[in-house]
Amino acid sequence: MSPLRRRMIDDMQIRNLTPNTQRVYVAQVVRFACHFRKSPELLGPAEIRTYLIHLTQERRLAASSIIVTVSSLRFFFTVTLKRPWIVEDNIPAGRQAKKLPVVLSQEEVAHLAWKAQERLCRRYRRLTRAGKLPTVVATAIARELSGFVRAIAQLVQANG
Repeated sequence: MSPLRRRMIDDMQIRNLTPNTQRVYVAQVVRFACHFRKSPELLGPAEIRTYLIHLTQERRLAASSIIVTVSSLRFFFTVTLKRPWIVEDNIPAGRQAKKLPVVLSQEEVAHLAWKAQERLCRRYRRLTRAGKLPTVVATAIARELSGFVRAIAQLVQANG
């Protein structure tokens, strides 16, 4: 391990960054250095700008990936190399595209509810034919229904 990498890892550990963050930051600095085939301490703001343009235009990375790269390079240059970070004036922070929530039509909601009802009815009939006690049947149906409602809530939450 190079002394520069060791110093960067030590700087991250002193600041109590998570092991995953440390791994990602080191990987980003390594990719940056490999792109130019030079030690990262020999590179500066012009190369950072060129690299970020390469990531956005040629590699077509998402804004979130660009933000991670900028954060790792900023940490490396300002903390590990103790250089001023003058790149922000040239490179504005990328904006993440906002996802619109998925809105189901009335027909889609009715279809979804009907499918849930059919499934609950099948389960009810299967359990009663098997001779299960009414309390056991009711509990099983209630659990199935609560799982269905929970799945819908998770979908709604995930979609915004």
